[in-house]
Parts: sequence; structure tokens; C-alpha cells
Amino acid sequence: MTRPPDDLAPGERLAHRLLDAIQFDRRFNHRHADAAPVREAVAAYYASTLTDADLRSLIAFFESSVGRKFVSVWQSDHSPGAKLMIADAPRGDDMVQSDGPHPA
Repeated sequence: MTRPPDDLAPGERLAHRLLDAIQFDRRFNHRHADAAPVREAVAAYYASTLTDADLRSLIAFFESSVGRKFVSVWQSDHSPGAKLMIADAPRGDDMVQSDGPHPA
């Protein structure tokens, strides 16, 4: 679990809690050297595109037993989706754009 900076807006704090709930750092650091810049960009993106209520609902799900089970299955290297993502995944520093996150 990564402690977010103290000066974050409430939505960004919730986004960091969501990333903790989905074990973002553990999974990302398994594949890349430094999760911090990507984590900051992802948290800012989630905070800007999801409401606080959305984030709280997602946190509640991912902290539940079925949510933890989903994360475990989702993060498995044996998952067909994980195999595809790993094969084509850019390096973490290639994923962060200098002017912040961009919606798809």
C-alpha cells in the first residue's frame, strides 16, 4: 500500500485507495521498475472521470472477498488477458505523458 501525499483532493485520495484495493503497485512493480509516476497519472485520471461515490463503490467491491478473489484471478500470469497485456505492454515511463493523463 502506498500512502498518497497529504495535499490531495478527496477524489484523488479515493483514487489512491482504489489503486491500493486492486494491488496496483504490487502488480505494476512486478513488471516495471517504478510504479509511482504511472500510479499518480492513473489516480488523477480516475479522480477526474469517476465520482467520489463511484470510487467508494469500487473500493468496497475490491475490498470485499469476491473483489479480492477477482484481483487475484485478474492479476494471475496465467490469465489469457494478462498474457496479451504483458506481451504488448509499454514500459511504465512510456505510459506517462508530460502533461498528465488523457481520456481514451
